[in-house]
This record gives sequence, structure tokens and C-alpha cells, in this order.
Amino acid sequence: MSEYSFPQLFVEGVDSERIICLKNSEYTWASISEKNNCIKYYGGIPYEEILKYIDLEKAILKKSTILFNTGEPSKALFFSENTQLCLQEAKGRRVFYIGSMKHVRKNDLIAYIVTGKNEVRNIYSICEGFILAVIDLTWERPERIIVVMAIEQPGEIIIR
Repeated sequence: MSEYSFPQLFVEGVDSERIICLKNSEYTWASISEKNNCIKYYGGIPYEEILKYIDLEKAILKKSTILFNTGEPSKALFFSENTQLCLQEAKGRRVFYIGSMKHVRKNDLIAYIVTGKNEVRNIYSICEGFILAVIDLTWERPERIIVVMAIEQPGEIIIR
């Protein structure tokens, strides 16, 4: 995996030490003990666990999800439940994801793979969308990544 910086993912109704609380039409940081004061709350999950909250058959989100990038301390992207997704897998002896793009157009270069014959192949996006997650499964053999793109434009929220 290359220089992809892993953002934090928060899923609706999941308990974790640190949550994002929706109350009075504002999103704020809170602890799990404050969840009863929230209209809705979103708990942090380990990055790879986002696959548990995706209906892989229908390619939709099962629960609303917030993508928080630590580089932008107060902004986050909101993906609502039933957001239509595009899932793409890249598999090879070695897999290298290209950068930390937010939006991908169809046929954009998204990864390189090195095959068993040491050939380098380009992997191009099969759809247009906003990157929700890049699941790194490079401990498997062959290595693979799963790129999860939301086809619909996510909402932008401010976390106070």
C-alpha cells in the first residue's frame, strides 16, 4: 500500500470511546457516556470493518457513515444510509494504491499491481464517485485492496 492516509470512520449507532453526537442540528465530539443526550450518534470503527456495514450484494451502505480526515480538523463527509456504492478490487503479488484522492472519475488510474511474472499493470476506476474507503488486505496472498466509492455526492458537515 502506498501513501494513503487512513481517515477515521464513524458509523451510526456504533458504541466507541469517542463518538460524534448529533444534537440541536449540530455535530459535536462526545464520549460514549453522553450518547443518551444525542438525537443520533456515530461511533468510530477500525478502518477495515467498514465492510460489515456494506451490503455487498446491492452495493449500498447499511448505516449512515461519517468520514473524518484528521488533516481537516472540523470538516467531515457524511454518507447516508442506502448510499449507492461502487466496489472495485485490485489483486496481485504486490498492490500499490495511488495517493489519497477524494473524487475519482471513470477510467482514472487508481492502482498498480505487480503480477506473479513481475509485470506491472495499471488498474483504472470502473466508475465515478467519492472515495469512502480503501481497504488494505496486503497481508493476504495474493495481496489485494478494495476501493469503496460512493456514487452519490456526500454531504459536508462541520464537527464542533
